[in-house]
Amino acid sequence: AVPVINDNPDYHFEIGKGVTLKDGSDVTIVATGLEVAASLEAAKSLEQDGISARVINIHTIKPIDEELLVKVAEQAPVPVKRLGIRDEFGESGVAEELLHKHGLDGEGIYKAVKAWLGK
Repeated sequence: AVPVINDNPDYHFEIGKGVTLKDGSDVTIVATGLEVAASLEAAKSLEQDGISARVINIHTIKPIDEELLVKVAEQAPVPVKRLGIRDEFGESGVAEELLHKHGLDGEGIYKAVKAWLGK
């Protein structure tokens, strides 16, 4: 079970096209799958700290929505911080627990963005 993200009746899924779920001006979080809900959660926490975070659901990686990514970058090159599983052996378990362990839940994304921004 995953949180419902696209319950807007106007939503139209299109392969290769990302969706901006939340606008922001300080940082952009691009996520896919389970990470989308976690990124929205992190954006709420960041907002409480005065950091405006845009959240993009990039629901298809291949092809990726290059046009949207270039548009939100506004100027190139821009600094990029990638979050993901480190070079470790895979493991099984409860998805939420694994996301927390690897810092990929809302709290982990929030902390990573804060540290990256030096705030």
